[in-house]
Amino acid sequence: MLNARLGQPLGAEDLADVSQECLISIWERLETFEGRAKLETWVQRFCFHRLMNHVRSTRRMPMRAARGVEADIHEYGAPPEPELGEYERLNELLDRLGPPRSEVIRLKHYEECTFEEIGRALGCSSNTAKTQYYRGLRWLREEIQREAGP
Repeated sequence: MLNARLGQPLGAEDLADVSQECLISIWERLETFEGRAKLETWVQRFCFHRLMNHVRSTRRMPMRAARGVEADIHEYGAPPEPELGEYERLNELLDRLGPPRSEVIRLKHYEECTFEEIGRALGCSSNTAKTQYYRGLRWLREEIQREAGP
């Protein structure tokens, strides 16, 4: 699913390799699962990191959204391609932010969950999930601006 969202930068063989690497990583770290979110969300994070690392190392295909790319290019021109290091940096910042805000942001953007679904997954109300989400975004924005300098 992640490969498709990224415009399928990996072929079937590479995707199978990444899947196997993910399974090994998950198995080795299963004892660190704390149950703060659904197991699927925790697993998805490993898959995302492995996929992004593999795509970065191979640089086979530019990162673009899977839907509507050709129409957008025709109408607006090619969008600037994001640096893969930006994804890694964002995940580092989310790790520093820590739960529950980082989990809410990951669920919202990686899993595309609604605030109601996030609230159920984390055992809180949807309003609390929204609050954690917006506070987390504000912290990320401030941290990125602080690192970028004046």
